[in-house]
Amino acid sequence: MDRARAEAAAAGGAVMLAERVHKLNPAEVEDPALKEVLEKSERLSTPKPAWFLTLGHNPEMAVAYFDYWDLTHRGGKVDHRIKELMRIAVSALLGCEFCAAQRSNVALDQGLNEDDAQACALPDFNHPDPRTRAALRFARALTLDSPSDPVDWDPIYEELRAVFDEDEIVELGCFAAIAVGGVKLSRSLNEPDR
Repeated sequence: MDRARAEAAAAGGAVMLAERVHKLNPAEVEDPALKEVLEKSERLSTPKPAWFLTLGHNPEMAVAYFDYWDLTHRGGKVDHRIKELMRIAVSALLGCEFCAAQRSNVALDQGLNEDDAQACALPDFNHPDPRTRAALRFARALTLDSPSDPVDWDPIYEELRAVFDEDEIVELGCFAAIAVGGVKLSRSLNEPDR
Protein backbone atom coordinates (compact mmCIF):
# COMPACT_ATOMS: atom_id res chain seq x y z
CA MET A 1 0.00 0.00 0.00
CA ASP A 2 1.41 3.39 -0.86
CA ARG A 3 1.46 6.25 1.66
CA ALA A 4 -1.58 8.03 0.14
CA ARG A 5 -3.72 4.88 0.35
CA ALA A 6 -2.54 4.20 3.92
CA GLU A 7 -3.52 7.72 4.97
CA ALA A 8 -6.88 7.35 3.24
CA ALA A 9 -7.48 4.05 5.05
CA ALA A 10 -6.69 5.67 8.39
CA ALA A 11 -8.96 8.61 7.63
CA GLY A 12 -11.73 6.33 6.40
CA GLY A 13 -11.92 4.61 9.77
CA ALA A 14 -12.65 7.88 11.56
CA VAL A 15 -15.58 7.87 13.95
CA MET A 16 -16.96 10.49 16.30
CA LEU A 17 -15.06 10.37 19.57
CA ALA A 18 -15.98 11.38 23.08
CA GLU A 19 -12.78 13.07 24.21
CA ARG A 20 -11.99 12.68 27.89
CA VAL A 21 -8.84 14.79 27.48
CA HIS A 22 -9.10 17.28 24.64
CA LYS A 23 -6.46 17.65 21.97
CA LEU A 24 -4.56 20.89 22.06
CA ASN A 25 -4.94 23.23 19.13
CA PRO A 26 -1.53 23.17 17.39
CA ALA A 27 -1.47 26.97 17.70
CA GLU A 28 -1.59 26.53 21.51
CA VAL A 29 1.66 24.54 21.57
CA GLU A 30 4.50 26.68 22.86
CA ASP A 31 6.99 24.09 24.09
CA PRO A 32 9.81 23.81 21.48
CA ALA A 33 10.46 20.13 22.19
CA LEU A 34 6.76 19.30 21.77
CA LYS A 35 6.67 21.29 18.51
CA GLU A 36 9.58 19.17 17.27
CA VAL A 37 7.71 15.97 18.25
CA LEU A 38 4.65 17.16 16.32
CA GLU A 39 6.77 17.82 13.22
CA LYS A 40 8.43 14.39 13.46
CA SER A 41 5.14 12.58 14.04
CA GLU A 42 3.63 14.30 11.00
CA ARG A 43 6.53 13.02 8.90
CA LEU A 44 6.75 9.52 10.40
CA SER A 45 2.97 8.89 10.75
CA THR A 46 2.90 6.56 13.76
CA PRO A 47 1.73 7.71 16.21
CA LYS A 48 -0.16 10.53 14.54
CA PRO A 49 0.25 14.16 15.73
CA ALA A 50 -3.24 14.03 17.29
CA TRP A 51 -1.86 11.60 19.89
CA PHE A 52 0.83 14.06 20.92
CA LEU A 53 -1.64 16.95 20.91
CA THR A 54 -3.56 15.01 23.57
CA LEU A 55 -0.45 14.08 25.55
CA GLY A 56 0.81 17.64 25.06
CA HIS A 57 -0.99 18.84 28.16
CA ASN A 58 2.16 17.50 29.81
CA PRO A 59 4.92 18.30 27.27
CA GLU A 60 7.61 16.47 29.26
CA MET A 61 5.59 13.22 29.19
CA ALA A 62 4.66 13.67 25.51
CA VAL A 63 8.30 14.15 24.50
CA ALA A 64 9.47 11.23 26.66
CA TYR A 65 6.73 9.02 25.18
CA PHE A 66 7.83 9.97 21.66
CA ASP A 67 11.48 9.26 22.46
CA TYR A 68 10.72 5.83 23.94
CA TRP A 69 8.36 5.00 21.07
CA ASP A 70 10.98 6.08 18.54
CA LEU A 71 13.69 4.00 20.25
CA THR A 72 11.59 0.85 20.48
CA HIS A 73 9.60 1.11 17.23
CA ARG A 74 12.07 2.56 14.76
CA GLY A 75 15.36 1.90 16.57
CA GLY A 76 17.07 -1.27 17.69
CA LYS A 77 18.21 -4.35 15.78
CA VAL A 78 14.87 -5.90 14.84
CA ASP A 79 13.50 -5.06 11.39
CA HIS A 80 11.09 -2.12 11.69
CA ARG A 81 8.53 -3.88 9.47
CA ILE A 82 8.26 -6.69 12.03
CA LYS A 83 7.57 -4.20 14.81
CA GLU A 84 5.08 -2.34 12.61
CA LEU A 85 3.16 -5.59 12.03
CA MET A 86 3.22 -6.13 15.80
CA ARG A 87 1.78 -2.63 16.31
CA ILE A 88 -0.98 -3.23 13.78
CA ALA A 89 -1.83 -6.60 15.33
CA VAL A 90 -1.95 -5.16 18.87
CA SER A 91 -4.18 -2.31 17.65
CA ALA A 92 -6.56 -4.67 15.89
CA LEU A 93 -6.67 -7.13 18.80
CA LEU A 94 -7.51 -4.30 21.21
CA GLY A 95 -10.18 -2.89 18.90
CA CYS A 96 -8.58 0.39 17.86
CA GLU A 97 -9.50 0.54 14.18
CA PHE A 98 -8.02 4.02 13.77
CA CYS A 99 -4.65 2.81 15.10
CA ALA A 100 -4.77 -0.43 13.11
CA ALA A 101 -5.44 1.46 9.87
CA GLN A 102 -2.37 3.69 10.28
CA ARG A 103 0.89 2.74 8.61
CA SER A 104 4.40 3.79 9.50
CA ASN A 105 5.90 5.77 6.64
CA VAL A 106 9.27 4.18 7.41
CA ALA A 107 7.76 0.68 7.09
CA LEU A 108 5.99 1.66 3.88
CA ASP A 109 9.30 2.95 2.48
CA GLN A 110 10.89 -0.38 3.48
CA GLY A 111 8.23 -2.34 1.58
CA LEU A 112 5.64 -3.23 4.22
CA ASN A 113 3.30 -5.79 2.67
CA GLU A 114 -0.32 -4.63 3.03
CA ASP A 115 -1.69 -8.19 2.80
CA ASP A 116 0.42 -9.04 5.86
CA ALA A 117 -0.76 -5.87 7.60
CA GLN A 118 -4.40 -6.78 7.00
CA ALA A 119 -3.96 -10.36 8.22
CA CYS A 120 -1.41 -10.04 11.05
CA ALA A 121 -3.96 -10.06 13.89
CA LEU A 122 -5.90 -13.07 12.64
CA PRO A 123 -5.54 -16.08 14.98
CA ASP A 124 -4.55 -18.48 12.21
CA PHE A 125 -2.11 -16.12 10.44
CA ASN A 126 1.24 -17.84 9.93
CA HIS A 127 3.73 -15.48 8.36
CA PRO A 128 6.26 -17.36 6.21
CA ASP A 129 9.21 -15.55 7.84
CA PRO A 130 10.01 -17.29 11.15
CA ARG A 131 11.14 -14.05 12.85
CA THR A 132 7.96 -12.22 11.90
CA ARG A 133 5.82 -15.22 12.86
CA ALA A 134 7.46 -15.48 16.30
CA ALA A 135 7.19 -11.73 16.95
CA LEU A 136 3.50 -11.69 16.01
CA ARG A 137 2.75 -14.66 18.27
CA PHE A 138 4.58 -12.87 21.08
CA ALA A 139 2.62 -9.65 20.51
CA ARG A 140 -0.65 -11.57 20.40
CA ALA A 141 0.18 -13.40 23.64
CA LEU A 142 1.19 -10.18 25.43
CA THR A 143 -2.01 -8.50 24.27
CA LEU A 144 -4.42 -11.30 25.16
CA ASP A 145 -2.81 -12.72 28.32
CA SER A 146 -5.01 -12.35 31.39
CA PRO A 147 -5.33 -13.99 34.80
CA SER A 148 -8.58 -15.64 33.68
CA ASP A 149 -7.00 -16.95 30.45
CA PRO A 150 -3.22 -17.17 31.00
CA VAL A 151 -0.80 -17.74 28.15
CA ASP A 152 1.57 -20.72 28.19
CA TRP A 153 4.74 -18.66 27.85
CA ASP A 154 7.23 -21.52 27.43
CA PRO A 155 6.45 -22.29 23.75
CA ILE A 156 6.27 -18.55 22.95
CA TYR A 157 9.78 -17.98 24.31
CA GLU A 158 11.08 -21.20 22.77
CA GLU A 159 9.97 -19.94 19.35
CA LEU A 160 11.45 -16.48 20.04
CA ARG A 161 14.82 -17.92 21.16
CA ALA A 162 15.04 -20.00 17.98
CA VAL A 163 15.15 -16.84 15.81
CA PHE A 164 16.08 -13.89 18.06
CA ASP A 165 18.87 -13.33 20.54
CA GLU A 166 18.01 -12.15 24.03
CA ASP A 167 18.61 -8.46 23.41
CA GLU A 168 16.20 -8.63 20.46
CA ILE A 169 13.60 -10.39 22.63
CA VAL A 170 13.90 -7.57 25.17
CA GLU A 171 13.55 -5.05 22.32
CA LEU A 172 10.38 -6.75 21.09
CA GLY A 173 8.98 -6.89 24.62
CA CYS A 174 9.70 -3.22 25.30
CA PHE A 175 8.03 -2.22 22.05
CA ALA A 176 5.01 -4.46 22.68
CA ALA A 177 4.65 -2.94 26.16
CA ILE A 178 4.40 0.62 24.84
CA ALA A 179 2.17 -0.50 21.96
CA VAL A 180 -0.30 -2.35 24.21
CA GLY A 181 -0.26 0.38 26.85
CA GLY A 182 -0.56 3.15 24.27
CA VAL A 183 -3.60 1.60 22.60
CA LYS A 184 -5.28 1.05 25.96
CA LEU A 185 -4.55 4.63 27.03
CA SER A 186 -5.84 5.92 23.68
CA ARG A 187 -9.07 3.97 24.09
CA SER A 188 -9.52 5.40 27.58
CA LEU A 189 -8.92 8.98 26.41
CA ASN A 190 -11.02 8.86 23.25
CA GLU A 191 -13.84 6.39 23.09
CA PRO A 192 -16.08 6.01 20.03
CA ASP A 193 -19.55 7.43 20.61
CA ARG A 194 -22.18 4.75 21.11
